[in-house]
Amino acid sequence: MGILLGLWVTEILQAHRPYEKDVVYYSHPKCFECLHLHDESYKVRDYAKVFCVPIPIHLLLQEMFEVACWSKSRLTCAYGRLCDGFMANEPEYDIL
Repeated sequence: MGILLGLWVTEILQAHRPYEKDVVYYSHPKCFECLHLHDESYKVRDYAKVFCVPIPIHLLLQEMFEVACWSKSRLTCAYGRLCDGFMANEPEYDIL
C-alpha cells in the first residue's frame, strides 16, 4: 500500500501543474516524488522548487483530503517564513 499511495500522491500533484512560482524552464516530466518514511509519514519532494515537505499518512487516508491544495498551502507557508527571515535581516542586506 505504501508504494501505491506514494504513486497516487505523485500523480495528483503532477496533474495539477503548473503551480504558482514554478520554475519556467523546469520541463522534466518527473517533478514530484513521494517517499514512504518509517514513521507513518511520507516525504513529498518537488524538484522544480527544490522543496521537501513531510505529510502524515493519516491525512492521506482521509476521504476529503486534497493533497494538491495541502501542498500549495505548505509551500505558501514556507515562502512566508523565508520572506520573514529576509525582512528580519534587512539591515544586513542594505550594507551589501
